[in-house]
Amino acid sequence: MSKETKSKRFISIRLRLFLQVGAIVLIAVMLILALNKWYLSSIYILNQKRTMQYLAEEIDTYDVSAADYSSKIALLEKDNGVTIDVYMSDGTPLYYGAVPTGITGGKIVIKDRHDNPDGSFFEIQENAMSDTQFIVYGKSLKFGGDLEMYSKKTTIDSYADTAINVMLITSILALCATLVAIYFYSKKFTKPLIEMSSVTGGMADMDFSKKCEYGGNDEIGTLASSINELSDSLNSTLVDLNEKNRRLQEDIEKEQQLDKIRKDFISNVSHELKTPISIIQGYSEGAKLMLDSGDTKGASEYCEIITGETHKMNMLVLQLLELSMYESGNVKLSMDKIDIRAAAEEYGEENRLKFESKGIKFINDIPSDCFGLGDSVKIRMVFNNYISNACSHVSGDNIIRVYKGQSPNEGSIRICVYNSGSHIDSDDMDKIWISFYRADKSHSRAEGRFGLGLSIVGAIQKLHGEKYGAENTDDGVVFWFDIKKPELAEVNILLKFADRILSVFFPKRCKYCGELIVPEKDVCESCESSLPRILPPCCRFCGHSKEDCSCKQAKNEYSAVAAPFYYEGAAKAAIHRLKFEGKDFVARTLAQDMAKTVKEQYGEKKFDIITFVPFSKAEKHDREFNQSELLAKRLGEELCLPCREMLVKLYDVPRQHTLPGTKRRGNVFGIFATAEEFSYLDGKTILLADDIKTTGSTLSECAKMLKIAGAKEVCAVTAAIAKRIG
Repeated sequence: MSKETKSKRFISIRLRLFLQVGAIVLIAVMLILALNKWYLSSIYILNQKRTMQYLAEEIDTYDVSAADYSSKIALLEKDNGVTIDVYMSDGTPLYYGAVPTGITGGKIVIKDRHDNPDGSFFEIQENAMSDTQFIVYGKSLKFGGDLEMYSKKTTIDSYADTAINVMLITSILALCATLVAIYFYSKKFTKPLIEMSSVTGGMADMDFSKKCEYGGNDEIGTLASSINELSDSLNSTLVDLNEKNRRLQEDIEKEQQLDKIRKDFISNVSHELKTPISIIQGYSEGAKLMLDSGDTKGASEYCEIITGETHKMNMLVLQLLELSMYESGNVKLSMDKIDIRAAAEEYGEENRLKFESKGIKFINDIPSDCFGLGDSVKIRMVFNNYISNACSHVSGDNIIRVYKGQSPNEGSIRICVYNSGSHIDSDDMDKIWISFYRADKSHSRAEGRFGLGLSIVGAIQKLHGEKYGAENTDDGVVFWFDIKKPELAEVNILLKFADRILSVFFPKRCKYCGELIVPEKDVCESCESSLPRILPPCCRFCGHSKEDCSCKQAKNEYSAVAAPFYYEGAAKAAIHRLKFEGKDFVARTLAQDMAKTVKEQYGEKKFDIITFVPFSKAEKHDREFNQSELLAKRLGEELCLPCREMLVKLYDVPRQHTLPGTKRRGNVFGIFATAEEFSYLDGKTILLADDIKTTGSTLSECAKMLKIAGAKEVCAVTAAIAKRIG
């Protein structure tokens, strides 16, 4: 984050506090005025109604025959600002006040009004001629007469409007004064927070030079002091602690893995060898005694048993060696076109007597035109291990059936081996592929099964890059494996032939250096021998192989970084050709290597967009192209992802390679920004591409700006990584 961006953020906090508090005050004032506008008149009318009811009840207590009856009513009129009329039962006025203009005179017939249970009524009447409204109240009196009472409503409205205007003026003045106070308060309140945010932001970037200057004797001052102490402590211990923790964790994990492997191997092998060794020992001693006693027939039988156990031990050792060879990955496959149906027929014929002795019905439903592409010896071993496993577990109808299934991969076919019988427990389904694991413990070792057959199947399938598995059916179990379609091999043959023809007219060149090579190869011997590939497993923090990693897992803004090569040998030469000669074929080649690395290192992670480290206008003018942009575009084509220029470089700085590692992070601080059309990247996962990673400072600064724009995650990929940093 640049200083300019931080400053904007700090101002926005102050402004946000000012606007929020000011808005609350303004809303409160407007609400008060609105309530007064809407309800002041209503409340006044309600109070007037209550006053009129009280006056009517008071008049109803007066003695009509008294001499002061009219004077009392007149006094009530004067004190309460109302007009009162009292009528006899026959309509004759008993007291007749001054009728306000606009009210129709005459007796009001109370008995015809049903507004209230007691015959009283309350309403607003309007004089259409003068636009004057009156409050009118009527009531039947105890002596049988009627009462009417009037009050001018416009007077009430005038008072309400005057009150509202006065309140509006005073509210505006109070609001202005409050906003001024809020502004200064927000400024004073946020100043130490801004300072602490700047310090903690520097701590996040591993910069511990900044300190909080706020020295107030309050909670904020205590917090500032604590942050300073924390910064000093982290500055002196964090690097050493991370390094020690990393090495300790690696040592623990390695030791645990080695210890588990060692214990499992010793336990499993000793378990499998213990029984035959004990048998051999026992029968050897028995055979010796028989020979001493002259019982050669018994001794011969014992020797046959010893030979059988020796054979089992030999098979176990061979299977262990075979499994170890496959798992090492150093086995070279000899890819051939395999007739799957013929292989099944061959196995069925070879084991016909075995099937008959066990009452097994072997069914070969693989079509005659079913062919696969793979190492014929090893694929037959997969086939044989599956069928052998089925023979050991078949029950019920005693059926073993091989057939062609449906693979989700269009480039592969699926071969299935079904056996009737019991299901595999769900807890055992993933464990059956582990060495020495036997889901069915009831089968005797006499069958010569050591729990390695399915492990060998898994290792062979991984060598071919194909899937395998098992699943329960309604009445049995199906084991399956995928194998490539042979059409791919035929296409490859045609392509090789076409390459030979084209090479006569268009000689093939090395995809890294451009030198002439034989048609069968893509890389010349010189480049092949000097390509410094980064071999997995790799450190996600620095991108080096684990054995070369010496990073301290320093915090970067990107989640991980990966690259196919170290910046040495043929890789360095290829990048130089791309940067200074603009060789597009090199960009395509390196992009293919980068795409393969992305798939291997980032696995199933889904990226939305690819972007790249930008050039400044001056750099674009000098070189005419950006090698990182070219790599990113070719990488996007390989990964089927859109490539967008999402960042801009604000100004030039000294070249990173000219600076020591300690100064490179500060050199790129604040020089990048997001392009205007990419100012919002909410929830996006970005793949950031560049040609070379040295310290990772440039990549980290670019990733930071993308995350500020809202990116969910940023991962980096480069063509090469500097193995040693100056």
